[in-house]
Amino acid sequence: MPDRYVEDVYGQASVRISERLEKIDPLSIKDIDGYIARTCINCAIDQLRRSGREADMLVRLAALPEDVNDHDEVVASERYLIVREVIAEVLTGRQHLAYVLRHVKELNAKEIGEVLGISHALARKELSAAQQALDKGEVKGRLRALVQEER
Repeated sequence: MPDRYVEDVYGQASVRISERLEKIDPLSIKDIDGYIARTCINCAIDQLRRSGREADMLVRLAALPEDVNDHDEVVASERYLIVREVIAEVLTGRQHLAYVLRHVKELNAKEIGEVLGISHALARKELSAAQQALDKGEVKGRLRALVQEER
């Protein structure tokens, strides 16, 4: 699970456990450690499903990469917001969306493939092509300049 979700999952699990313990006798739970672990796992699964649905919605709505609403991840991905225009110029639409899903939404190639309706092998190929395009000297220079300007 991406680090940015851990605190949310912890909070959700705490609320669920507290609400449940208010309704029942805590002594009726035979394995409290197992109950807490299962609740945490369920909250993590719920969060991952929400993330997948968000990514799915972007694709269904035919959101172009520049339309991705990534303001929730600004703290974790400030530099992406600064360099987004250069990335959009250099990458194809699908490469850009795959790159955003990988580096902003932190999905793996299999999940990206599912979201984009392509095989995970093709998703890896798109990510690889995107990385190769971004690794070119000219592009790196433009990206470095933008990041330096922002400081």
